Amino acid sequence: MSADAEGYGRRTDPEKSVAQAMLESVLSDAALDAGLRRDSWLRQPKGDEELAVLPGEELEPKVVGPFLDALDDGLARRNFGLPPSKRLRLRVALHHGVAYPAPLGFGGQAVVHVSRLVNAEPVRRALVLAPDANLAVILSPEVFDHVVRQGYTELSPRDFRRVEVELKEITAAGWLRVPGADVHSLELREAAPAPS
Repeated sequence: MSADAEGYGRRTDPEKSVAQAMLESVLSDAALDAGLRRDSWLRQPKGDEELAVLPGEELEPKVVGPFLDALDDGLARRNFGLPPSKRLRLRVALHHGVAYPAPLGFGGQAVVHVSRLVNAEPVRRALVLAPDANLAVILSPEVFDHVVRQGYTELSPRDFRRVEVELKEITAAGWLRVPGADVHSLELREAAPAPS
């Protein structure tokens, strides 16, 4: 799993500290609410982002369903009444694959893949186009097919939109959801520039 805060670089240094504390708090609270053991996750914090390798005991349906729902609820509570520049809005990516400890964190193609998904243009653009949303989630096809499509959560496949991800060495599909917004109505492709 990768969770990344929107607009972190635009914040002042004190605001960045507040955002980091909010990120840690909201992820911990969401895991607790979903019955997950975040203390068992292998975590690599990166300021405005956290990469986490979840152990096999943490069932994927709990992560895709209750955890992400609790995360969205927690963000809504914390953001209530805050001006847009102070809100914490997250992009979250989930993928299933091999990851292993490495000298500077984690290695494995799954780590690269989830990191590219969370930074994909459709996910970034979705938060811009849905200004009232607190969260944009992208699932790899493996997670979507094995968890959502098979009915292991209360989510419907119609809650997601298939998007293309092209970033660095990755060209892949992903399944995008923006809680509180109609993901199918968002214009995720940038308009072509007008001829000069």
